[in-house]
Amino acid sequence: MYIRRKKNTLSIVYSLILATILSVGIIGSIFVYKIVDNINKQHLIDRANTVAQALYKPDLEKLKGSESDLASPSYEAIKNTLTNIRAVNSDVRFAYLVGITDKDVFFYADSEDPTSPDYSPPGETYPEASDLLKSVFLKNQVNIEGPLSDHWGTWISAFAPISLSNDGGITSKMVIGLDIVAHDHIVDGIAYAAIPLISSLLVLIILSSAYKTRKREQEYIAQKEEFLAIAAHEIRAPLTGIRWASEHLLANSKDFPSEDRNVISMIYTSCVNLISRINNLLSLTQIESQSAKTMTLEKVEIRPFIQEIIDNLTLSAKEKNITLTIDSSISNTLSLIVDREKMRQVFLNLISNGVKYTKDNTEVKVEYDLSDHAHVFEIINHSEKISEYDLQHIFDGYYRAKEAIKKSPYGTGIGLFLSKQLIALHKGTLSVWSNENSTTFIVELPR
Repeated sequence: MYIRRKKNTLSIVYSLILATILSVGIIGSIFVYKIVDNINKQHLIDRANTVAQALYKPDLEKLKGSESDLASPSYEAIKNTLTNIRAVNSDVRFAYLVGITDKDVFFYADSEDPTSPDYSPPGETYPEASDLLKSVFLKNQVNIEGPLSDHWGTWISAFAPISLSNDGGITSKMVIGLDIVAHDHIVDGIAYAAIPLISSLLVLIILSSAYKTRKREQEYIAQKEEFLAIAAHEIRAPLTGIRWASEHLLANSKDFPSEDRNVISMIYTSCVNLISRINNLLSLTQIESQSAKTMTLEKVEIRPFIQEIIDNLTLSAKEKNITLTIDSSISNTLSLIVDREKMRQVFLNLISNGVKYTKDNTEVKVEYDLSDHAHVFEIINHSEKISEYDLQHIFDGYYRAKEAIKKSPYGTGIGLFLSKQLIALHKGTLSVWSNENSTTFIVELPR
């Protein structure tokens, strides 16, 4: 029930994150579109205003707004200017000069070739003129409108008034208009506005892919953990029986032939090693799935705790005539608050490794010291010197040192990796150093 509730919570949080990212992308796109729209419109207004100020006013004052202008050099000059303006502004479809009567807006000149069907001769009225265009004449202020449609198409139109002298006064009877295709203006805005939305969609795709991958990994780990738990139980039960039987036989094997005692001893050692590897594999799977993060802490008396581990390894040590020693520095009163089973696995791995790799007729010793910040345990054996490269990788998962492989070709390489992870759960550290005569594993647990 807890796992299901946890999964539901994660799904809700994940959905909220996706919704938030998508919302940010949509809002960002709307915001960018408005900015680009305003910038482009302001740019068009600036150009219209520049054109209005650049036109030669003496020529403007001579225009009548009728067909008679066709023969006027001033009209020709104004029309050429409008044509050139359109030519150098690739986005501008129409450039035109209009005036107003009491009733209608009409054309003075435009940028179209006289042979074009879009050409408007002087004096032609513009019945589709908007109220905003008419207001530019009255208010004498630049303005912009659109998208707005007429019989020529749909446009974004900027208007700039031209102030002309009239009997000593100032009047605004002419307006410059610049039209750009509304579709192009909108597409340009959308192109920029799509960037935040596309970015958010890419993030969503990446997160979705990562989430699905992580979910598949969790399902795989859960299935693997369940399988290993079942397999470990099914295998450990008969192995424990074999171990107990072989241990019992060894304890009563004084009258057995030496060859039989060796066979029984080999069976016992193999069972111990196999049970240890099964325990390591199961614990490693639990740590990968983070189910081992929760610890059961209890007060553990350290000397009998380590003695029990040594007792379980005594037979293996006897085969190589190895002495297992708990130093007197570990007093009978020393106790720590730890997870008994996890710490048992650590010391079992370290001491059994010492038995496996130390030289025959030597000693594996457990020593203790109390520093300012930590309880320090040292597991010392007399193995060959470990190379600097191997020391750097000895705690990596599934890694085995070259000397270890030579000494014992069979092994998983997960014991030290697992031990380091279990010590880390206790907020401690596991390290190693090695010289020509010995190798020492150092366990430090915070005081």
